[in-house]
Amino acid sequence: MKVNWFVRNLSVVAIITGVCIHPVSAAVSFGAFGYKAAQEIEWEPELTGDSGEEQRPVKTHPKITTLPEKPNRRAVSPARVVTAKQDDVPLVAPLVPLTGDPVASESEIIRQRSILNNMPKSQPVNASATTAVPAVAGQDSMPGGMTLQDAVIKSLDWDAGLSGLVNQYRAQLEAVYQKETEYYPQPGVGLSRSLNNSDKGYVATASVSQLLYSFGKVSSQIDSLVARSDQSMLRVFVNADEVAEKTAMLYLDIKRYQEYIVLAEEQLGSVRHITDLARERTAAGAASRADLVQAEARLDTAQLQLNTLKLEHENQILNLNRMTGASVSLLSGQPIDSSLYSQQCYAQNIDFNAVPVVLVARAGLTIAQSDREVAKREAMPSIGLQGTYQQRFDAKDTDRYGREDHSVELTVNVPLSNFYTSNSKQRMAVYQENAANSEIRHTQNIVENNWRNQQIRLNELEERMKLLASRNLSLKDVTRLYQEQYVALGQRSIIDLLNADQEWHQSRRDYAAAKYDYLATSISCSSQLGRFRESLQLSNESLRSLQ
Repeated sequence: MKVNWFVRNLSVVAIITGVCIHPVSAAVSFGAFGYKAAQEIEWEPELTGDSGEEQRPVKTHPKITTLPEKPNRRAVSPARVVTAKQDDVPLVAPLVPLTGDPVASESEIIRQRSILNNMPKSQPVNASATTAVPAVAGQDSMPGGMTLQDAVIKSLDWDAGLSGLVNQYRAQLEAVYQKETEYYPQPGVGLSRSLNNSDKGYVATASVSQLLYSFGKVSSQIDSLVARSDQSMLRVFVNADEVAEKTAMLYLDIKRYQEYIVLAEEQLGSVRHITDLARERTAAGAASRADLVQAEARLDTAQLQLNTLKLEHENQILNLNRMTGASVSLLSGQPIDSSLYSQQCYAQNIDFNAVPVVLVARAGLTIAQSDREVAKREAMPSIGLQGTYQQRFDAKDTDRYGREDHSVELTVNVPLSNFYTSNSKQRMAVYQENAANSEIRHTQNIVENNWRNQQIRLNELEERMKLLASRNLSLKDVTRLYQEQYVALGQRSIIDLLNADQEWHQSRRDYAAAKYDYLATSISCSSQLGRFRESLQLSNESLRSLQ
């Protein structure tokens, strides 16, 4: 009884003087921080990872809110240390909160956690905090954040190269229309003045001509222009797929860095807590100062890594702003379904009729065939009908003044000069056909090889994610065990604990990287097969309205 009375009075005096004495495993805590640790030493952290453990309610002491926190208070000399009774005090200090779930859904992963220095505790933070960037005056913020479809639509509308290809396609259509007008009547009017040794005067002429038959000459030229316009439109589709894929990759990189930042913040909080444990043990004389120095070095490294990730995240946001022409203030928290794109990649066969790059190569073959037909028809005659009306205004010959002449002519035009070049143009077109056929086979082989490589890549990433998920759970338990041994039993060094913690967080980051690599590979495969824009409900017809 006297001993308990002495210890209780001594604790009251220690509180008043700012010094609290309480036993922990192989350490004595001092100051306000030590008192708080003494009051909450029976607190057991919440585990949010899938380690197979259940949360157990534990007894907690009420917090003292009247005591001012002074973490920088100097520790008293060892001569003033008094060992108290340890019957009701556990020998295990609070563990590092092992936050995060390596196999959780994206909506659960993309969140921030703030961790207190003296007693780490994970608290969910608004997910929009990880995606928000400084807003620009006058910008239009999308409700719920910018989705992947919104980003692709804006980038397609903003891309100058795509706009140029669309205008080239429209120019090709105008060339087709101009050639088709040769089938229409060709009216004409004119006024001429003649001067010779007999008379002089003016002649007014009005004429109209109509092509009757060209033996396929005009139609073959129209077909050639139509083939070129079709190829121009297909190039628009190819460029649109490239822009959409680049936008999607950039969008995924932003989401990737958001998750990296969350993991880095959790790692920083974990290392900070280990540093606090090392500082507490060092102050008590239970560990050398080397433990504290090593922990603080790891803490600085974790902080530097977090700052680097934030800078890279902001850089990716700026890149997306430049690509879309909009100020992105918030990305949608809606998860992206990777199975939608991976199923397209796992198809049994490739439908080359839907692959734009293959269609461009086939359009080249159509152009070569139409050019050969044009060369063959150039030497053919053309038959036309022409009507003419003339009225003379002669100054000398009054008999001819005001005379009107009428004529209707049936014309047959044979361009003799084309006989010299027709055979050469036909041979050139044949060579172009052979080159186009080779280009088709080459393009199909490239698409098929990329498709198979991406299938292999997806299988590898699936296996990697399974292994990393299992590894994360094991490393989580190892980190817990090492911390118990470091704090309670002294069987582990601070280096072992820091390395275990670093390895676990690195494994979690590797899992996040594999997850986004899988999604990026699925989208890239879908884009090469010409199915990505279709998945976003962006039809080819919508590209024709681009300015």
